[in-house]
Amino acid sequence: MSNDVYIVGIDMIRFGRFDGAKPETLAAQAALMALDDCGKSIGDIQAIYAGTCNGTMMGQRMLHYI
Repeated sequence: MSNDVYIVGIDMIRFGRFDGAKPETLAAQAALMALDDCGKSIGDIQAIYAGTCNGTMMGQRMLHYI
């Protein structure tokens, strides 16, 4: 069993104000852009580990949009 971790794609949304946008939709957009950067799709992912922010389950809500 290997414990190697590889980062194969990165991206981010621009800094700024996004009136009316939910944080989880912005996070989902950035995650999908990172997948696109490495030529992968959500179907290529075997596991996703998502954290939380102030008890809001942000990671889980972001994954709902993906």
